[in-house]
Amino acid sequence: MSNTYNGEGLVCVPIVLHFHQPVGQIEKALENAYKKSYLPLIKMVLNHEKVKVSLHYSGYLLDWFKSKHPEYFEVVKKLIDEGRVEILTGAYYEPILPAIPDEDKIEQIKMHKEKVWEIFGVKSQGFWLPERVWEPHLPKILGKVGIKYVIVDDRHALSAGLTEEEAWNVYVTEEENYSLAVFFSNEKIEHLIPWSPPEETLKHLSKVYAPGIVRCVCILSDAEKFGEWFFGEKATYDVCYLEGWLDRWFFLLEDKKWISLLTPSEYLKNFGVSGLIYLPTESYTRMSIWALPTKTRIEFNLLEDWCKTLDEEISKRVLRFLRGGFWRNYLAKYPESNNMHKKMLYVRSKILQAKKNGMPKDELKNAWIGLYKGQCNDVYWYGLFGGIYMAFLRHNIYRHLLTAESLAERYVKVSDKDLSLNILDFDGDWKPEIILENRYLNVYIKPSDGGSIFELDHKPSKINLLDVVSRRREPCHYDVEKLGYRVYTDNCSRRSAFRDYLLNSDIDFNAYKSNDYTPLNNSYNGCYNYHIPLKNKNTIKVSLTYSDKLHPTYITKSIQLSKKPNVKVDYELTNLSLEESEFIFASEFPFTLVGHPSKQQIKLFTKDNNVLNFPLKGDIVHENVWMIKAYNEQTKLSFFLSWNKPSLIWIYDVEMVLTIGGKPHIEYQGTSLTILHKVKLNSKEPFRVSYKLSLKSMGEPEWDKYYEE
Repeated sequence: MSNTYNGEGLVCVPIVLHFHQPVGQIEKALENAYKKSYLPLIKMVLNHEKVKVSLHYSGYLLDWFKSKHPEYFEVVKKLIDEGRVEILTGAYYEPILPAIPDEDKIEQIKMHKEKVWEIFGVKSQGFWLPERVWEPHLPKILGKVGIKYVIVDDRHALSAGLTEEEAWNVYVTEEENYSLAVFFSNEKIEHLIPWSPPEETLKHLSKVYAPGIVRCVCILSDAEKFGEWFFGEKATYDVCYLEGWLDRWFFLLEDKKWISLLTPSEYLKNFGVSGLIYLPTESYTRMSIWALPTKTRIEFNLLEDWCKTLDEEISKRVLRFLRGGFWRNYLAKYPESNNMHKKMLYVRSKILQAKKNGMPKDELKNAWIGLYKGQCNDVYWYGLFGGIYMAFLRHNIYRHLLTAESLAERYVKVSDKDLSLNILDFDGDWKPEIILENRYLNVYIKPSDGGSIFELDHKPSKINLLDVVSRRREPCHYDVEKLGYRVYTDNCSRRSAFRDYLLNSDIDFNAYKSNDYTPLNNSYNGCYNYHIPLKNKNTIKVSLTYSDKLHPTYITKSIQLSKKPNVKVDYELTNLSLEESEFIFASEFPFTLVGHPSKQQIKLFTKDNNVLNFPLKGDIVHENVWMIKAYNEQTKLSFFLSWNKPSLIWIYDVEMVLTIGGKPHIEYQGTSLTILHKVKLNSKEPFRVSYKLSLKSMGEPEWDKYYEE
């Protein structure tokens, strides 16, 4: 299936470089990437006259260049004019394409094509597929917007049944007669760059060479790899530029007559395609492995390691058929990821309704842009870098989705704009969720998960206070524990507010913090019954009840929203047994005010009228507290949480130990506040306690200072 060639053999090598930063990236990180990678990389290309590259820039990064370094574009334009650079298009804010609605796919691609034309004056024919996440319906979508080719990994080719040698060609695929050329990158070579001597890549390319035959090996790389990543203790900037790796690599590629450095469009023009192919759902190898549940992933890694102990040829054949998971599984693996995704779809439905109701075009455009920014993929998964565990990136997703929601709600018709209730299957699990909304707050309740509040949005600040990720087991923990790190995990799949625990009276703080205890019943994650009392004009209420056979306590909980930025939660616990019952009733309120903990303060108000000030960092254990106030000077958001029975409180940092770029990191996710009441009840005796949460914004958030520490 290879092209024949009248002459010596030829290995065509399209080099494709991907430049991307996530929406909301810290300014100093953007500037560092520019100085350490983007600028020296393009200058190195400029210095090698025979080198041709194809470049893709995500839309967020193009906007940043335009604002901060417009001079950079002049270097790229010069290379375009010399025929040495081809610009690829993509989806503007780098979403996982199959994970967003088809209309959004098309609009984000159109936006990017228009931006490329505006800046560079070229019409892109090639498409950068984010994280190479492929699904078979994509040719139709890409064909509708004029895309001629896409680049995926050779993993995709192997999954489709091709051999390694057959993947050294270019194919065509289609969906409903929308055809698309498919280039395959070489994963082995990608993993050599720039970790091995440049000569190693030439050795691999020499294995591709065959007399009289034209073959194609695409080389993909993140641009940040050439400067921002680390090579042991050294940055790749030192390796690539100070030690000359990149200069030497380009020279070696230029020097070989049997290597043709060309763009994908030039290859298609000169050599066409080798045949028809249909690809299964796939991504690059590591991404598909990361998508597996942790236990399965560990088993996969063990199997993979065992295969590598076999005879080299047998190992190669076995590994060819060893596949990982499916990208969409991240939405099942991480409930927080699924929540952002379903929040995006929910907000989208409001935008469509607002459009139908005559929302002005300029406001509608801004709402769509907010939604598209909320589709940026980096924080929806976890692999080599922080992903879902990077709190500032999650906060930015919610910030943009809440911006879009606020714009749309001005034109969404409801019976009462000040107070509304919606019962729906929000997260796609076939169980109902309840959404309470007023002008200031969104309160999302999940009866089937402890009757807890799983999202609490403060609309003026564009902050979800409950955006705190659970501590869960990741494969990297086996390595970091060997380095002396202590890893905690939680007993629930996600952190939610007013999750109810019945605990033994002798439980201590350290056992609670480390999740080294057993609750007396399943109220913390059990399925609560619910009903909605008749709504009055000033409040809406959800009543929830729970009991099980593990403990003779009947729990009644009501969650009430008024027209103000307040939430009230009332409890009644009744002892159903004929004997006295003694336990601790604990209710957790995890929260984040966004930003660096050093910029946040917490005040404790005690029974004896003392007011105690603490930084919102570290452990706090205190008796006889009846109210707290937490405040963030950057986001200008504060809240008061009060209760009518002074009690013991426990506060600790929710931190996740993980590896980022192979190095251990401790990432702050938010803060856990738990209010504990000692309860002693006679038969049929009730215990009652009420909580009131009030939120207040003290001004516009200082997003330019966001997470600058």
